[in-house]
Amino acid sequence: MAVAVTTDRTNGASAGTALRRTVTGRLGRLGGRPVPDRRPSTAVWPPQQDDHGVVTDRADEEAELVAAPAARPAESQYPVVIPPAYCDNDPVKEAPTSPMPVVLGIDDLRPLPRATRIARTSREGIQLLEEHRDRFIDELWLDHDLGGDDTIMPVVTLMEEAAFNGRPFRIGAVFVHSANPIGAETVVRSLARWSYRVQRATA
Repeated sequence: MAVAVTTDRTNGASAGTALRRTVTGRLGRLGGRPVPDRRPSTAVWPPQQDDHGVVTDRADEEAELVAAPAARPAESQYPVVIPPAYCDNDPVKEAPTSPMPVVLGIDDLRPLPRATRIARTSREGIQLLEEHRDRFIDELWLDHDLGGDDTIMPVVTLMEEAAFNGRPFRIGAVFVHSANPIGAETVVRSLARWSYRVQRATA
């Protein structure tokens, strides 16, 4: 391998000696055979030395950096999930439940298990209906005899007057469960005259 080295007399002696050692070592490893020069033409002269006195070729290093493929970024082992635009992160709201039916009863003795409120006298019955004046009453259970001289007729009169004034009580069904057949028939006939949905029943 022919190497042409041109150095000046001031600082080229040490650099030329290092280059001859490098070329001689390469030829010795290859058995004295010439090695084709495949380095790029942008070799830097004089050869550069690192801090430890080892000759390095920056052109070779730059060529290796250019030829090295770019490292791929590390992929996450968990996929990235993008929520849809309509995603609602608010707390889950319970579905509204239907209101409890209003079942009123007016009876002096019976427990009336279906009733949500019970009045034991006609006076209490009137007060109970007035409290529900602007509410819908699903069921109204009436007894005729309320003990002693007290009967359900004051309550019936209140319901008749409300219908006469054009503001009848909003009641889904009226059940008359009295053991007094004549009194029960009187209540049914009086309320039916004012278009209340009333019928005989057994409590």
